[in-house]
Amino acid sequence: MLNRRGLLTVCAATALSVWAVTYILRAQGQTDTVSGFDLHLRWVEQQYVLRARDPFRVVGAWRRENPGRDPTNLAWNQRDRHEWHVERPALFRSQAAANDVEPDLGPPAPGYPPWAYFTGLLLVSAPWPAAYWWYLLVSVASALTLSLWIWKDAANLPGTFRLLLIGAVLAAASLRTTLRFGQYGLIVSASLAAALLAMRDKRSIWAGILFAIAMTKPTMAAPFLLIPLVRRDWKAIVVATGYLIGGSLFVWAYTGTDPVSMLKSMVAATNDVWLVTGANPIRWLRDAGMNVQMAVKLCAVIGIGAALVLMHRFRDAPLDVLFAIAAVVSRFWTYHKSYDDVILIFVLVPVARAAFERHRAALWLVLMLLGVSLWVPSRLEKTNVVFHAFQCATWIGSLVVLLWSARERASEVPVVSRPQGAIA
Repeated sequence: MLNRRGLLTVCAATALSVWAVTYILRAQGQTDTVSGFDLHLRWVEQQYVLRARDPFRVVGAWRRENPGRDPTNLAWNQRDRHEWHVERPALFRSQAAANDVEPDLGPPAPGYPPWAYFTGLLLVSAPWPAAYWWYLLVSVASALTLSLWIWKDAANLPGTFRLLLIGAVLAAASLRTTLRFGQYGLIVSASLAAALLAMRDKRSIWAGILFAIAMTKPTMAAPFLLIPLVRRDWKAIVVATGYLIGGSLFVWAYTGTDPVSMLKSMVAATNDVWLVTGANPIRWLRDAGMNVQMAVKLCAVIGIGAALVLMHRFRDAPLDVLFAIAAVVSRFWTYHKSYDDVILIFVLVPVARAAFERHRAALWLVLMLLGVSLWVPSRLEKTNVVFHAFQCATWIGSLVVLLWSARERASEVPVVSRPQGAIA
């Protein structure tokens, strides 16, 4: 028989699970409106690469001929005319491909690094619209991966509480937005969760591969690569680096554009980041009068610097604490839209664990606020400045409380049994 607390936990888990299922079904049900819009952009980019063309050069030539026009909606309007074929790589062609727009694809709107098109072979290479259904299948697998991570990460907690935690994560509003637009956020988060489990099991090769797959979206995943660095997991770092370099060389061979040039084109695409909605420090700095490129660099330096300092200080803390640090830094170190808030699940899970294990009022309060910041429908993020401030304060405050809890727990370990370099 369940006691009163267990019954309440089951009820809460059921409610959050129903909420999560409702979100996911609504997202999938909007296929004919905006669902898959961003995925379609990624698919068009990938098709240009498979046709041995650099999408950045193609859209650059198109913009010079069509100043002031936006390529994104034009490509979406072409989706019923798409053909699918693969050209011979540029490395094996005597003449470079032209930078003309492919009539059946429309102009691309690229913004991803070269290695993303290598990983994209696994994600968006199928013909359209089959690629969208494949994406949904991969997303389901990603949601199951997150559930498995939570189940293992909270193995010392009651099963009802673990189910509650899974429901709390899958009910995040940003997860629905990610699915609705066909973003990579859920896939990236699942890759990072799997990398956490791999590091915990000392499987460095798998950890490195999973970190590299997550780097398909570096704006989310890059701060997490600091974790194997501060943990001195050199094998994971070498494997991840090798994957990224190898993938970039593959794309170079296929398109004829070297990785450095493609990365420069990607960075140049950040000129419009001030238009991004939600909690976006780069837009705030731009509104205050700072040059956008300077704001991007400033946020990156401060964010990565803060991550290194905190991770080094807590390098002997449990892995989920380091992932929480990376998650908060990930959300603020560069520009994001609301669908990227899914990365904050790496804060929600360890805070929930700490609250259940330590029974501190501060932890339960932070958990409740953190849940509200992630569960409230994302449409509030488009206009509500007060809600933006609440989110920022909650995310940063949650990390502070989690670090305080980790330090307090470390201080309770007897000196004779504390591992070398443990938190003082």
